Amino acid sequence: RFGLAPVGAPADLMLDHTFQTPAAEGPAYFLDCLDRELDLALSSAALQRSQIKGVSCALPGITNAATGTAIFVSNLRGWDGFELAKALRERFGVVALGEYDVNAAAYGEYVQHEADQMRALVYFTVSTGIAVGIVLGGTIWRGVHHQAGELGFFITEPEHLDTDWQPNGCLELLSAGVGLARQWTAHTN
Repeated sequence: RFGLAPVGAPADLMLDHTFQTPAAEGPAYFLDCLDRELDLALSSAALQRSQIKGVSCALPGITNAATGTAIFVSNLRGWDGFELAKALRERFGVVALGEYDVNAAAYGEYVQHEADQMRALVYFTVSTGIAVGIVLGGTIWRGVHHQAGELGFFITEPEHLDTDWQPNGCLELLSAGVGLARQWTAHTN
């Protein structure tokens, strides 16, 4: 999904467009799809690419926001280590940012409620993963390793300590979307 809004007025969407994210194809294919879908959406809204001054993209995984690099994206193949902001800059020729989706959502909520004189916000999500976005004093709190609020990797049972927890031992794999679906299938078959 992407939107186009005037600089300084992010809530005033001029364009809101949704397309299927090609999860299994990798970042290069995603960028090609984004390019094509952007052209279609701009054409339908009678807008030009030259009107785009910046691009930001939210990634469904741990992201180094300073560089816009995906660190760990568990549900998209080929994205770990991908320099998304750099690729967007090169493709579109404008300022580009990459951010962890839960942090982007938390910051969006914070900005929408800033007039309420809120000093801190914690945004909790359970979807494909489980995470918390934290905004303190108008700044996203990411932590030293960009993993602040990453609750999904909590080890839920002591027997998974010092082992490869990925098959079934972390909170996300037990309680988020994929884990819940797996448990449902196991208990209904």
